[in-house]
Amino acid sequence: MTAIKHPASDGTAIYEHPDGANIRFDAIELLMTACDGTTTVNVDIGQLGMLELGHALIRIGSIQPEGVK
Repeated sequence: MTAIKHPASDGTAIYEHPDGANIRFDAIELLMTACDGTTTVNVDIGQLGMLELGHALIRIGSIQPEGVK
């Protein structure tokens, strides 16, 4: 299960996995940073990429597991 930290007032949102890995989205800098504790990757995704990621996360968040109504 992924814990979602609500977006901060500085335009960032952090998605953390219990094993310590996390992905940080920065809407101000249009940057995505992925970190697993030993390796950090920064990706400049631009405005369109940020919008597409937002839409994808909304779609993923609306999917319910089988058997859940």
